[in-house]
Amino acid sequence: MVTGVSTGAIISVFAFLGSDYDSHIIDFYTNYSDVDLYTTRSLLSIQRMTSLFDIEPFEMKVRETITPELLEEVAKRYQDGKILVMGTTNLDTQRLTVWNMGAIAALGTVESEILFENIILASTAVPGAMPAVQIDVSYEGEIYQEVHVDGGVARQVFLFPDSWDLSALADEHNQTLNVYVIRNGEFLPRWSETEMTLSSVVSRSRDTIIKYQGRGDVMQIYRQAQQANANFYFAHIDENFDIERDPELQFDRAYMQSLYEYGFDLGSQQETWDSEPPVYGTQNLVRE
Repeated sequence: MVTGVSTGAIISVFAFLGSDYDSHIIDFYTNYSDVDLYTTRSLLSIQRMTSLFDIEPFEMKVRETITPELLEEVAKRYQDGKILVMGTTNLDTQRLTVWNMGAIAALGTVESEILFENIILASTAVPGAMPAVQIDVSYEGEIYQEVHVDGGVARQVFLFPDSWDLSALADEHNQTLNVYVIRNGEFLPRWSETEMTLSSVVSRSRDTIIKYQGRGDVMQIYRQAQQANANFYFAHIDENFDIERDPELQFDRAYMQSLYEYGFDLGSQQETWDSEPPVYGTQNLVRE
């Protein structure tokens, strides 16, 4: 089973399909920058739209990559009992929506391909920066349009709904479960001087909220794994990665290339996985 949310929605498709598709991940995360993926809207058009950026180039890239042939491969694995799910945030209900992507791919229709692509676009849609995605749903014979955005608004990373009993799943299959969690971000606090400006305070506060939300989500999965006596493996951007992203760029190609090389080196040295989430150190400050 593979789950993906936000940028992990893109990664999850190719991780699900296996190492033969690694080239797609490398392409997405090392070959593109801002000018390749979006344009900034005019002030007039922003008032009529849901985002600062026009992401037509990125959308075209997604739709060109998700081909009927690729969906057929996803469907084959789904029919073999493998599961691929993605998360989006439904703004209407304020809930994480979990999509069974294998079942959608198995439908094999033009409409299912568009839905598959729209879910990826919704899961990666950073609110305000990238446009929200309207998805048609049917309820009691009526068609409604739900508004979906980045799954990271609701959960930075997810495994199962909180109400699921992971230990029951392990007992049912009579085997030890292995849980691998990749947090595409920092997990530990990092010192950085905050300037007394509106943009600096807002940006630093946003980054801190996302970091602690991600920590809470990882700890929830860790507790689920412990309850099921599952093996837990965790990877994240550690303190020893000290390359800074250009704050003016949404997609800093030089930064992403460095981050890819960092992760690749960790994997090559078999030092990727921690058996438990890192513990925050305590810091005692005495002021006179």
